[in-house]
Amino acid sequence: AKDSTRPLRIHLNKLTATAIGTAFSASKWGGHVRVEVAEGTVDLENRTARIARLTAGRASWQDADGDMHYGMVALERVGAWRDGRWVVNDMPIDELFARLSPLLDGVHFVRDPRMDEITVSGSFDLHKPDGAYQAILAAYGLTERSIPFGFRIISKK
Repeated sequence: AKDSTRPLRIHLNKLTATAIGTAFSASKWGGHVRVEVAEGTVDLENRTARIARLTAGRASWQDADGDMHYGMVALERVGAWRDGRWVVNDMPIDELFARLSPLLDGVHFVRDPRMDEITVSGSFDLHKPDGAYQAILAAYGLTERSIPFGFRIISKK
């Protein structure tokens, strides 16, 4: 319940997302922090200071190096997983595969270190994660190589 004396705080890595009368999504997959605001305001803080104030329709995410990025997010995207859809916009492919992994019987993905960073945008059906995975491979010209213990190495063709 909303209580101005005890705001909701979510700690993700070295960041804290503090709700200020809002509806928002905060997640950490594959080490990547992502905060998306549907309504109201969310303050993002590190251990020493406030680094951003996000309002409705705004998002912030960390890349693999820990650098923060900011952008717009479609309001219908925030919490789209509740309807069995997953809408992503400029999501690092490492994060995307980390989120798909539990839906694909715990397969673990490793990006070929020689491959450039890729960000993915799209809408996926969570009931068909293998179809989403195959669509990503095809759309970005990627190939996979399976190795023992449930790992798949993702490379450019």
